[in-house]
Amino acid sequence: MPLRSLLVFFLAAACPSFALEGRVVDPDGKPIMGASVSLLDHTGVVRTDWDGRFVWTPDPSPPFYVLIVLPAGTYMSPVFVEALPTDGPLVVVVEPLVSESVMVAGGAAPNIEAPPGSATTSFPAETIQERHSARLTDVIQNVPGAGRLSDLHASVPSLRGLARGRTLLLLDGARVTTERRAGPSATFLDPFFLEGVEVSRGPGSVAYGSDAFGGVIHARTRRVAPGAPTTVRVRGALGAGLPEATAGVELTHGLEEGGFVVQARYRNFEEYRSPEGVVFNSGATDKGFLARFAHRVGPGNFSIGWQTNLGRNTGRPDSRGEAFQTTYPEESSNRLTMSYDLDPTAGFTRLGFQGFWGNYRLVTERLTAASVGELSSESLADVRAKDFSFRGFAVRPIGRARWEVGVDIYGRYGLEALSSHTLFDRDDQILRQVEELPVENARRLNNAVYTSTEMLLGSRWSLGAGARVDRVTTMNEGGFFGDQSTANTALSGYGSIKVELARGLSLTGQLAHGFRDPTLSDRYFRGITGRGFITGNPNLGPEQANQFDASLRYRRGPVRWAVFGYFYRLSDLVERFETRDDFFLFRNRGEADIRGLEAELQAELLDGRYNLEVVTHWSHGNTRDDDAPLDDIPGVNVKFNLRRNLADSRGYAQVRVAIFACDERPGPTETATPSFTTVDLGAGWRLSPNVELRGTVRNLFDTTYPVSPDLRAVLAPGINAVIAIVGEF
Repeated sequence: MPLRSLLVFFLAAACPSFALEGRVVDPDGKPIMGASVSLLDHTGVVRTDWDGRFVWTPDPSPPFYVLIVLPAGTYMSPVFVEALPTDGPLVVVVEPLVSESVMVAGGAAPNIEAPPGSATTSFPAETIQERHSARLTDVIQNVPGAGRLSDLHASVPSLRGLARGRTLLLLDGARVTTERRAGPSATFLDPFFLEGVEVSRGPGSVAYGSDAFGGVIHARTRRVAPGAPTTVRVRGALGAGLPEATAGVELTHGLEEGGFVVQARYRNFEEYRSPEGVVFNSGATDKGFLARFAHRVGPGNFSIGWQTNLGRNTGRPDSRGEAFQTTYPEESSNRLTMSYDLDPTAGFTRLGFQGFWGNYRLVTERLTAASVGELSSESLADVRAKDFSFRGFAVRPIGRARWEVGVDIYGRYGLEALSSHTLFDRDDQILRQVEELPVENARRLNNAVYTSTEMLLGSRWSLGAGARVDRVTTMNEGGFFGDQSTANTALSGYGSIKVELARGLSLTGQLAHGFRDPTLSDRYFRGITGRGFITGNPNLGPEQANQFDASLRYRRGPVRWAVFGYFYRLSDLVERFETRDDFFLFRNRGEADIRGLEAELQAELLDGRYNLEVVTHWSHGNTRDDDAPLDDIPGVNVKFNLRRNLADSRGYAQVRVAIFACDERPGPTETATPSFTTVDLGAGWRLSPNVELRGTVRNLFDTTYPVSPDLRAVLAPGINAVIAIVGEF
């Protein structure tokens, strides 16, 4: 059906709507405008109007949980709805989080368009700050199936073993793109200044296209609620064992119909200590600035923001020691984001647009010391590019269905890569210097349209479906590979079915198909990387994935648990392989299977004074032709987190225990890892209404283990501690 016809039908549909009508108010009964409303274990999100009212389609069957996120990004305690009122709207009275630190397990990711079969998790700002998460990989470390590639300060998050550009990373709704072979990481980002991080595990190709096989990680910077008082937040921290010194300041001011926020920060990490001594080249420095302005414009809310993040001298420690020193002297990102969200109108519950423009630069430097028969050398790669995106979407109820349609356009242009190699004689004088232009000018454009729906069938059954068409083109001019181009059209889709087995207990099954188009560097780059020298392959074709997901979820009262299973088959797998030490190539390699099980439990104990989280997962990945293990598959682990509220929430104490099984099936560029257990402690105390002191001790028993399964990986930090003071005035 042509897009114009689809939109006409979408706008003109006049089926009777069966929807949940609700109203969000504060404890004094005042309506809350602009709040985000989502239901745990349901897709989508709606926003409240000027009177705090919202409409949710399809109408859910009780019991269920309602999650409210205020306009400033503050997460409220999930509200349990046992029954619907016989007359009038459902009134949701919001209360602050009782523990002020709750991980919404297996429930909702309000700002991610996730299909019904996906597993979702949300981390409020307080959770991130209490756990002193320094990187996104730290934020999501308690998510089942979450993995980490690369070293500590250059770590890259992944989901369900689908790494290296197969897990999508969003920052304020826009893609984070890099030419690193490990994938995007945003390691320059300080999670302390985020309003929240949301995770969706499972196929995301319908809403987001390429790069979302494994799921989506969405980091959102802070917003300001209209009318909020002027507030200044300051933070300072010092660490030992993993030495750090960090400082940051934030100013927020609410206007009558909007507000603005300004942030500035600085962090410095010195070389850390492992149980066997100081790890050479393990330090990093970063700083950043953010300004955001939001205001009501016409029938909607407009927001515009500028964010600069600068990473400097990020070390990539090597198990071979000082003979091989690789660093990222510079990683710079500038991002301009804009959005416009219209009020619910003409039957639409959501209607909005998002735009983004940015530039990115990554410099890689490798120093190799002289050895027997080898001279010392210095290699450099300087990669820079510009990115853009535009996204428009509309959501409305039609009958007992929620229907969304959207346009998604994004790309990268002006990609340029410069490289040099300098050889020194025994007296450290330049013997030979070679400069190259591996990529002179490359670009990529992705145009897509998508649609999705969720429909109730009776009181217990619901169906979900979605489809998307992408057209992806790339162009390379000059450089090592000369003039090259590709053009691929891809179809993505999913179908799901959900049944309520009992009150609060549901079963979901989902089939999906997606694709991933290789990055520009996968095809056209040649030069040094963080772990060696790589040569692209302009003949790479897109990967395809057929994905099956199933889940069993229970949500009722103070206990919530969920079990997830998945089986993914990838074809035309894009594989990085090693031809000799530190030299890598790309190829499409047949088919591969990834399968796994995940479980998570969250419970409030003793009238909410204690919060318990337990998560575990098992996963397995192999190629189909020879059953060889795949890279990046996370090992089996079990993690416990117990938190205790102190003195009417004036303070808190928590303990985290993580048990990792040995991994005897490493991938082709990995090494086997032993079993190990780590214990972390954390505590905080409010010294006054405006000042809080927080402390964290990690790896309490100084356990020895590798920082990653990489062949060149070093040991992870031993026992380390950080103390932070946070003020709000």
